[in-house]
Amino acid sequence: MDSLPLPDTRGGLIYLKEWRDNLTDAQGWLARWGDPNLNVSGGGIRMKINGMPEEAVFLASTMYEKFGIAGPEINGSKFVIDYDPNSPDKMSVLSRFIGSFLHELENVGTAGDLGVSEEESAEVLRKHGIDNPQFGILNGLGLLNNLGRLGEIMHTPLQEKLSPKHERLVDIAAGWSAFISLKTYYELKGGTIAGKTIALQGVGAVGGSAGFYLEKAGAIIVAVADREGSLSLEGRRFEDVVKNVDPKTGCLNRRSDFETLGDSQAVLNLPADALVVAATSEVIKDNNVGYIKAGVIVEGANHPITPSADKSLEENGILVLPDFIVNAGTAELFTIGMLGDCEISEQMVLQKIAQITRNAMTHASGISSNEGIPLREAARIVSTMMLWKQFV
Repeated sequence: MDSLPLPDTRGGLIYLKEWRDNLTDAQGWLARWGDPNLNVSGGGIRMKINGMPEEAVFLASTMYEKFGIAGPEINGSKFVIDYDPNSPDKMSVLSRFIGSFLHELENVGTAGDLGVSEEESAEVLRKHGIDNPQFGILNGLGLLNNLGRLGEIMHTPLQEKLSPKHERLVDIAAGWSAFISLKTYYELKGGTIAGKTIALQGVGAVGGSAGFYLEKAGAIIVAVADREGSLSLEGRRFEDVVKNVDPKTGCLNRRSDFETLGDSQAVLNLPADALVVAATSEVIKDNNVGYIKAGVIVEGANHPITPSADKSLEENGILVLPDFIVNAGTAELFTIGMLGDCEISEQMVLQKIAQITRNAMTHASGISSNEGIPLREAARIVSTMMLWKQFV
């Protein structure tokens, strides 16, 4: 790992620990990125085939930027397991992996991510004596008295459930911030989200809720994609389609009258005002970036665009709204629970997330315009400002 490529972002690699399972061929890593003077970090657990240490490092650096936008003032981390999440022994592998990091989890908060649901991560952590996935952050910050408030905000039910996968505030927070990010972008340009056409890759926690709120605001969801393929939504409402998302697979229950557009990558090539990529990392890369037709890309997933593809998009005049602002809603939710004192209600919490997201997007857009730099670079400057503190 001596020659491991490192992200060109603020902060640095603090820690990279490798794990190898003694019963299977599973292997995994914990990466921590940021300021060596901070001893607390947070980031989710993902399990996927061909998981790599580079992935853990890049995603940890993204989390560090995200906490600069969303709070709290901690480092970023990421757990990555190289194993098939559909294997029947998934939970036992996950348990052994978590068990090897119990010392680190005294000041590292975690949660579900790609291939590991919130419920699965919480179940395994409980088996190891950790009742709240964010225990490490609260413990490291000396805020264990706020565990009850954080648990309450995480389990607050929605007044209107979007689908079996979108029932609580924690299920829709990142999708809500993605919606607010794109809405703010158009408003800063003097326009509106109403009437804009949206192509959506991913209908899980982020994509499903982002699509729901975009449509509520008057946008038109023209196509969606899950891992099984891309579908046209012509003549349909996304609100009706998302109700049929399978809570375990994150896929739509297909009907014979859906028009199929191709595989899950086909949605990337559609002409639309905006493309929301909310499925997984590195879906836009050198071999498909030239086919992108949307004017704006919304990074609903973490690191969905490779660095080289990101440069190509910039050269082609396609704007990217960066992940560490777009999907920071869940981190903002946790920060409000850990540090805030506002009323815990759906309306109040979503209002707070909207304020933090809108403020970050406004500052990033202003810096980008005034300095003549890409929005992602401007957003990194904003992440150093800790603007979230004025709203929590």
